[in-house]
Amino acid sequence: LRCDLCSPQLGCIIHIRNKKMRDGTFIVELDIKKGELKDYSCYINPGIDKFYRRMFIKAKKAVERNSENIENGIKLIIFGCFYIESLCNELYKNVLFLNISNKKLSQAMWNGTKKMNIKEKFNLTFEAVTEKLEFQNEYLKNIQTIFNLRNRLAHFKDDNIECTDYIKPDNNINITQKGFLDEDTFKKLNIPEPELIRELKGKKIEQHIERLEKLEKWTNTISRIVTGYEKINLNLKDIEKRFKRKKE
Repeated sequence: LRCDLCSPQLGCIIHIRNKKMRDGTFIVELDIKKGELKDYSCYINPGIDKFYRRMFIKAKKAVERNSENIENGIKLIIFGCFYIESLCNELYKNVLFLNISNKKLSQAMWNGTKKMNIKEKFNLTFEAVTEKLEFQNEYLKNIQTIFNLRNRLAHFKDDNIECTDYIKPDNNINITQKGFLDEDTFKKLNIPEPELIRELKGKKIEQHIERLEKLEKWTNTISRIVTGYEKINLNLKDIEKRFKRKKE
């Protein structure tokens, strides 16, 4: 049993993962005021954001082992962006419900705006931050950079880049039986790699790891500032007693 969110405004939200429930999350929302359990609700959720986080961590470790592998770079960008966007959506939704007291209206606002792009959501979220954030401009710049790259991968449509000037009339071109340039010939031509490939490996992909780690850290910081959530430890027996008391 773990208390994920505890806020004077939203009450206490507990996430329970049942061992028999292999995937997904069983959620109990407790309305606790002045130490007393007033009400509670139960929900289930796919909990895919937890998988995104694990897949991002796995991709990051793969890049750290071999930063020259393009597949590792693609997985890092894709799953990293999935994870950051899931954090953003949770934060944005909480901001709406905190600042709009009418629950039906806050739900309607969420339903009507949840398909906005991530930068628009963060711009609105920053409006709810009362203190100055030194990293705000860099944050939005990193969001733009990393998600532009994600979009290039998700909707790949890069044009061919002409490299005719690298091929001289007197070059000996060796073609394999499958119709490709053989590796030695390609190296001798010294044709540069496409820009998108360079973004997905070596120093470039290591820089993207740093950007994603900063985005994760900063998003969690904004969440604590905006919502006032604090991690706390709850005694399971104490919670059970409160449920029994509520039932009686």
